[in-house]
Amino acid sequence: MQRDPLRCAQEWDIDKAGRDHWNAGCPPTDPRVEAYSTRLHCYELVLGSLQTFDELVTAARGVSGHEVIVDGLQLVSQTAYRTALGSRDAVFHSTLYNWWIERGSAEEPIFERQNHLVCRYWKHLSLKVIYSDRL
Repeated sequence: MQRDPLRCAQEWDIDKAGRDHWNAGCPPTDPRVEAYSTRLHCYELVLGSLQTFDELVTAARGVSGHEVIVDGLQLVSQTAYRTALGSRDAVFHSTLYNWWIERGSAEEPIFERQNHLVCRYWKHLSLKVIYSDRL
């Protein structure tokens, strides 16, 4: 039976210790840091997949005559992003938005359509003031 990494992140943090660690601002001496770290490992699987899809689309675009392949890869990539964005996990959304900003992708249309989610999770985002004009 396959498990979605986002679902695993929540199920493995059954007592919400990882989420509570994040809500507390991730203090380094907090005993809940291990539960939070487990969540992050799950999120890394999702982010790694999204990055791979992005790279595959970019590589296929560079090859003449592969328009059908590009279309198919874009569909897969868009589905993956929709699934990720559909998560109700605030800790994941914070991680996802920080990842987008680190990659310089915050101005992509998929990010801009999610402003309502960014506002909802604003207090948890570890964004620098320099990026606030993008929201």
